[in-house]
Amino acid sequence: MKTTYKLKLKNNLVVIAIIAPIIIFFTVILMYDEGFSNQLISSLFICFFCPFVAVSLKSLLSNKPGLIIDHEGIFNRSGIPVIGFVPWEDVESIQWKGPWLCVFTSNNEKYITGNIISKLMKRYNTKHLGTPIFINYQNLVLVDIEILMDQLYSAMEEHNEKKQNLLN
Repeated sequence: MKTTYKLKLKNNLVVIAIIAPIIIFFTVILMYDEGFSNQLISSLFICFFCPFVAVSLKSLLSNKPGLIIDHEGIFNRSGIPVIGFVPWEDVESIQWKGPWLCVFTSNNEKYITGNIISKLMKRYNTKHLGTPIFINYQNLVLVDIEILMDQLYSAMEEHNEKKQNLLN
């Protein structure tokens, strides 16, 4: 069984529509304002928010699915930061917390990788959600969240049954 879900375009467009004009505004201030504090604030703002616009544009232009569920594990690109592949061997449980499906693993540190911003975001998620891995189902084109939960649980059970059969 392999199930894929596409990313919603709307969420990426919203990020770009909100942040891009603000970046342009601060860029204009940076170019034309003589005050050091305004230039410093503008520079910091641009450096911090440009990656979000870049990631949103990259995601918007990508044809890759946001989530793949199969017998090997979960490949998750539904949120920022992107986690990638999580094998079923590492998954201990999946819980619904607000707008996220949190995937709890035996080793969170294994998934706290990437650049410094990605690591900081994953550590923040670990502190507040208990795991760096979450599926942002609001970013996915879904029929029903219950169907997604059923598919996740059935794929996890299928993997556990195969593992038990190999051990017996």
